[in-house]
Amino acid sequence: MMAKLVGIKVRIIHSHNVTCDHALIHQTFQPILKRLYTHGFACSDPAGKWMFGDIPYEVLPNAFETEKFAFDESSRNTVRKSLNITDKFVIGDVARFNDQKNHEYLLQIFEEVASKRDNAVLLLVGNGPNLDKIKQKIEEHLYRDRIIYYGITDNVTELYCAMDAFVLPTKYEGLGIVFVEAQINGLPVITSDRVPREVDIAGNTQFLPLEKNPEKWAKQILDVPTNFNRKAFYEQNLDAISAYDIKKAVHRLEDYYQRAIKA
Repeated sequence: MMAKLVGIKVRIIHSHNVTCDHALIHQTFQPILKRLYTHGFACSDPAGKWMFGDIPYEVLPNAFETEKFAFDESSRNTVRKSLNITDKFVIGDVARFNDQKNHEYLLQIFEEVASKRDNAVLLLVGNGPNLDKIKQKIEEHLYRDRIIYYGITDNVTELYCAMDAFVLPTKYEGLGIVFVEAQINGLPVITSDRVPREVDIAGNTQFLPLEKNPEKWAKQILDVPTNFNRKAFYEQNLDAISAYDIKKAVHRLEDYYQRAIKA
């Protein structure tokens, strides 16, 4: 609003999600926002439709240094040895501990997986407002000795390398950059059908309804391939991965800004 009041001609807003915790506030302010901005960005098409409706917008995925997330065998071996999971089937989850990320349902899914595969472990990475509640759920879990809460980390790539599958039954996502990171690392990804399909950059993501029971999710997890070359997977999918490369995104954004200013 201030930008418009002081006469700034180019005013950009960015949509990062497909819903919010305060729907009434969104519905109230959306018509006002439409009169305030001149250009819209979104991290995915569903995020754009949610924020902008039929008004044109530009999809610009969240970008990062993609090469940092490539699989490394040495990192895998080091982390698995340090966590004493060398011979385990590791299901990983990297997410904020809040209602959106649905950790309680993930624990139900893992119970089904663990009951069918003796070497399965669950590796949880992250922090958030629901952490204490989830820790209590872990203490009460039938397979609590096979659940590892790692906490937060400055080098999540090493943890991706240690995993065998990435599972996150999220309730909604604007895009979900962790899914892209996991795929770049060569991990099979299983998530909910509430996640935009654009996140599947290499054909190794499965989208399941949250309405399916935990047994159905467990079956998909137990069926994921674990014997393929993850390093080669990265190299074979460089074209798809490049859409999230920060250097490419910077050039695209600069070009967009220049065109917007000249318009």
